Amino acid sequence: MALTDKSKATFDFHEDEEGGQLRDSESLAQLQKNPSTAVQRIRELYAARVPGGLNENLCKHLHLIAQVLDSSESPSTAIWQALMKEGLFDVYRDMMVAPGFFEEKSELVIAVVNGLASLPQCCSDTEDVDFETVRYLLLGCPAIFEAIWKNRDRLKELDTSPFESAFEWCVFHWADMYQTFRNHTAGMETYIPHVSLYTWVHLHKPNGASDMALAGMRFLSDRRHPLPEHTLERFTQVAVIDGIGGDILLARFEDVLHEAFEPINLESLGSGDVLEALGVMSQLVKHPRMRALVQKRETFRHIVAYMDKYVHSSEMPGARQRESAWTEWEMALFHFELITEDLKKAFASKNMSHVTVRGEDIATFLARGTELVSRGVPRDKSRQIAAALHLYGIWAKSPEWRRLCPSLTESLVRGAQNEWIPTLKALDTGAYRQGMPERVYKDLTNAWRSFGTAMGLNESKERKRYANERQKFCSYSPCQWSKKESDMPLLSCKGCGEARYCGKECQRGDWKVHKKTCGDRLK
Repeated sequence: MALTDKSKATFDFHEDEEGGQLRDSESLAQLQKNPSTAVQRIRELYAARVPGGLNENLCKHLHLIAQVLDSSESPSTAIWQALMKEGLFDVYRDMMVAPGFFEEKSELVIAVVNGLASLPQCCSDTEDVDFETVRYLLLGCPAIFEAIWKNRDRLKELDTSPFESAFEWCVFHWADMYQTFRNHTAGMETYIPHVSLYTWVHLHKPNGASDMALAGMRFLSDRRHPLPEHTLERFTQVAVIDGIGGDILLARFEDVLHEAFEPINLESLGSGDVLEALGVMSQLVKHPRMRALVQKRETFRHIVAYMDKYVHSSEMPGARQRESAWTEWEMALFHFELITEDLKKAFASKNMSHVTVRGEDIATFLARGTELVSRGVPRDKSRQIAAALHLYGIWAKSPEWRRLCPSLTESLVRGAQNEWIPTLKALDTGAYRQGMPERVYKDLTNAWRSFGTAMGLNESKERKRYANERQKFCSYSPCQWSKKESDMPLLSCKGCGEARYCGKECQRGDWKVHKKTCGDRLK
C-alpha cells in the first residue's frame, strides 16, 4: 500500500538546523510507536535508490532498525511481531538476492547484513517464541547465504570494519538459530558452511573472535546426524577445491597455529580458536586433493610445533588448560592418523616420493601426547599411542622401509634421541604425581622402551647423554627453567651431583622421582 506524504513524514529522520544529524531518541521513539511504517519506508527508499549511490537516508533507516534489533534490551514482542508482519525479513532477503546488490556501497550492504544478523537472536529473546516466524526465516535462509557465497569475491571490499566482521556475526547467529530451533546443524543446502569457511579464511580481524565464523561448520561433527562420506567430499570439492582454494585454506590454518602464541592472543590460548580449526581441518583434509596438499605444504609439522609449544608453555599450569591441550591433541590425532595412513599407502605402492613427514615430528607428537597423559587427562588414549610407537618401531627396523624411505627412518632415530629419555622421565613423574593408572603407566613405559630399542638406542647411554645435556636446565619438570636455559646459576644435588635445581623448593618437588637414581636422601 502506498504511503501518503503525511505518513512518510511520520518516520523521516529528524535533522538539526545545521543539516542533518540524526537525533536517535526521537527517531527510535517513532519506530517503537509505528514499526510497520518503518518497514514500508525502507521499501520505498530502496525502490527509489540510486544504484551504487550513497543512499544516505536509506542507510540511516536500516541502521536504526538494526539498532533496535541489536540493543541490549530486545524489542518488545509487539514491535517484533509488527516488524515481522510487515515483512522486514522479506525486505532484507529481497535486497540480498537482487541482482547487483553486492555492487552497492559498503554502508548499504553492511546495514542489511547487520539487520539480518540480529533476527535469529530476536527470535530467541522475545518472550513468546513464534515458531511460525522461525520456520519462515529458516526457509528463506538458504537463498540469502547462497547469494553471499556467489558474491564472495566482493566481501573483503565490503567488510571494512577493522574490529569485527558483519558477515562473521551473521553466519554465527544463523548457524546458532538452526541448532537451537531445528536441533540440527546447518548443512550444505543452507550455504551457511560455505560462507562460514570463507569468512574464517578471508574476513578474520586481528583483534576479533575468529572462532565465531567456524560455528557454521558444526555440521562436520554433528554426532546426532553423522555426515556421509560422499557429502563431505562433495562439500570439500565445492567449497574448498573449486571455491576458496586448498592452499589458501591450509595457509590460514597454519597461520592460526602460529598466531596462537602472539602476545595479544595468549589470554585466549586454549579457549577454542585452535580447537575449532583442528576439528574442521581434520575433516576437510580427508579429500584426496587436500591430503596431497597437506603433504606438499608439510602442514603436520605446523600442528606438531603448536602442540609442542603449548604443552611446554607457562600458559598451561592448571587442570583446565591441561584438558584443553588434551582435547586439541586428540583432534590433532586425526591428522596424525591420516599421515600414517598415507605412509601405509605410499609404501604399498612402492612410491614414497611425495612423502614429506619427518620422523622428528612423529616422535615429538607422540611424546607430547604421552606427557599430557602423565599429567592426568580425562580420556585415555594410551593404547593409540602405544600402537603407533609399535608400528613406527617396526617400520624403522624394516630393511625395505629403510631402502624406500631412508630420510624418514633416519629422522625417526633423531626424533627418538630427542624424546626418548625425557618421555620416560615424564612417565615416572606422572606415575606418582597425577596418580596415573598402573596399566597406563606400564603400557606406555614398555611401548617407549621398545620404540627406543627399535631405533637402535641404548637406554643407559642415552640417560647419561641426556643428563649431561640437562646440566643447564632445572631437573624439576614443572619449573619454567626445565624447558629453557636458566639465567641464574643452578644448584647441584649433593647426593649424585648430576641433577640441577633452581633452589630447595624445586629439589624437594622432584625428590620422589629423583630418589630412584640418587643414592642419598635429601637432608
